[in-house]
Amino acid sequence: MNDALRRWLAGEKAGTPSPTPRPRDRGKRKLNPVVRKVRGYAAFFGRLDSREPRLSSGAVALWCWLWTCERKGHARCTARRLAERFGVAPSTSKRWLAELRTAGFVQTVRRGTPGRSASLVRVRPTPRAPPSTGG
Repeated sequence: MNDALRRWLAGEKAGTPSPTPRPRDRGKRKLNPVVRKVRGYAAFFGRLDSREPRLSSGAVALWCWLWTCERKGHARCTARRLAERFGVAPSTSKRWLAELRTAGFVQTVRRGTPGRSASLVRVRPTPRAPPSTGG
């Protein structure tokens, strides 16, 4: 079989080299949003067993709500709206949010103005290491 016939059967054009296969970039592949959410929940709940001190059940519920509402890693929230959502006092929702912030699951990106705008928080499925205070 001549070379031109072999290329034609293989679907190659005459005179053009075959493209080199591109290596797969597994780390840069964009995940389906549902798969991303489920993986985030799995990572979060996988970290809870080994955590000391343990997070309160309210803080876990608050993280689940923030993770459900997050877009591109950020969620908007106010203590008052969170308190209404969970049926608790605003001070309790603030305490849960502070608990998540201390554990490294939530980071405040932009603080809102009381009565005017919501705070913007970064929600993480795995805790961020607290900044070291070198001496």
